[in-house]
Amino acid sequence: MIAVDPFSGYIVCGAGSLAGAALMTLAPPDEPRLREALRIIARAFLLLGVSLVLPALGSLPLSMPSALLITGGPLLSMVPFAHSFATLQGRRVRPVTGYGLAALVCTTMPLAWWAGPRPFSVAFCVLASLLAGWIAWHLRHFVSRLRNVAERAMGWCISLYCGTWLLRTAFTLAHEGDPLPHLMDVPPAAQTVFAVLYGVLPMLVATLVLNVVNARQGERLRAMAMTDALTGAMTRRALTDLAPGAIAVSRSRRRRVAVLMIDLDHFKAINDRHGHPAGDRVLRHAAATLRAQLRADALLARYGGEEFAVVLHVDDPMTAAVVAERLRHAVAHTPFEDGAPEPIGLSVSIGAAMLGDDEPLESALARADEALYRAKDEGRNRVVMAADDAAAAAPRATAGPDAPASGRWSGSPSS
Repeated sequence: MIAVDPFSGYIVCGAGSLAGAALMTLAPPDEPRLREALRIIARAFLLLGVSLVLPALGSLPLSMPSALLITGGPLLSMVPFAHSFATLQGRRVRPVTGYGLAALVCTTMPLAWWAGPRPFSVAFCVLASLLAGWIAWHLRHFVSRLRNVAERAMGWCISLYCGTWLLRTAFTLAHEGDPLPHLMDVPPAAQTVFAVLYGVLPMLVATLVLNVVNARQGERLRAMAMTDALTGAMTRRALTDLAPGAIAVSRSRRRRVAVLMIDLDHFKAINDRHGHPAGDRVLRHAAATLRAQLRADALLARYGGEEFAVVLHVDDPMTAAVVAERLRHAVAHTPFEDGAPEPIGLSVSIGAAMLGDDEPLESALARADEALYRAKDEGRNRVVMAADDAAAAAPRATAGPDAPASGRWSGSPSS
């Protein structure tokens, strides 16, 4: 095996750390938490790079300032590394913990230097093992809760890094005589392995961090594209994207799919009388009321303006009519209180249709929309089933256990 000098590994590690610090600043993400994590990790890379490159370029044996820099810098850099990884996951490192560990390093290493080479080497390895374990603890969810491959790779990468320090500590405690100048008191073959590992680790970590940040940024953008900012319901595009999967699941379970089109009655009058801000709050209230009445696997989307669409699993048209009536009843009997002298009364008109076996979703939505228009023409605040499904739904819709006695049901176009 070709031997690699540990000091060469330190220089490569330092240079890679400086490059990693530069990479962290090239494309800051929009999300403040991710941007803060990259800012902190850039400082950690910068501290690590400077502390390794400058002393390693000097002469041997190391002087006290050089020795403290080449050991204290990597130790101190582990504190912001842990902080940045915690921030990346939405958690915080208590400042007292970070400052306490930094103070421990700044106090222990000078005292160990004065105590002699061996105490200095042992203190370095023990503190590094402690801090590396602390970093690995903050990244434990990257291993146990996989969100993407980059997260798991980074979790295992830091776990490997922690393992190298535990091995170095064991070898250092077993080493007889004065420590080696590079403080890597391990067998010669292991020195080469560790030197290469430490040389490539900074760029590997920097690459994985950027991959994790990009994945998180992509998730955030997808969530923004799929969630209506005003009501918290899905967007129309999200419904189009997610409905085929939900429909496939329903058909695999031998269940049927119902499509509901829901429109707030007299919404323009609410806007004209109470103002558009109040109208926005009404939309949020209506979306929350509808969501509370639906199962978790139902898809609720703001289809446009004051109109909502629902795609849900049902057993038959009668069940679809009962659910639609329950939604209508919930909105009508949950007054919107907005600090006005009198609560704003709300109601919805609902059109419902059953998705056919080979029918496109757009076709079922169109039939539900036609039924919705009939509901509005017939006086609003009522449920109307599409003509093809009305006969099958009428018996239970008028007397089902979930339908209120005062429900307004129109089972056919002529009713």
